[in-house]
Amino acid sequence: MSRTILLADDSVTIQKVVELTFLDEDFRVVAVGDGSEAIRQVADVAPDVVIADVHMPGADGYEVAEAVQKNRPGTPVLLLVGTFEVFDADRASSAGAAGHLKKPFDSQELLRRVRDLLSGAAA
Repeated sequence: MSRTILLADDSVTIQKVVELTFLDEDFRVVAVGDGSEAIRQVADVAPDVVIADVHMPGADGYEVAEAVQKNRPGTPVLLLVGTFEVFDADRASSAGAAGHLKKPFDSQELLRRVRDLLSGAAA
């Protein structure tokens, strides 16, 4: 059974890395370049998990997490944050994010985190 990941990141490089990470797995990656587009896509894409950059055009990752929890409660959201970018753990938690990962990240770590989130979401 294929799972769907909605990825919101303004970096084409990150989009490609994530797509390649899940290429041989049973996942479909739908990538968008800004948070506002991600929020618009949530209903149509019906993602099993959302990966969102904290700092991007349109809505930021926190706003994406809030919208996902409002429109698809229980869908895990993993936030991506640049190594030197500010990350607000309290805001992430109150927005309903399930966790965060620093960029650049190891592809296997991303894969493991997504699998963990989905196994937790299924429980």
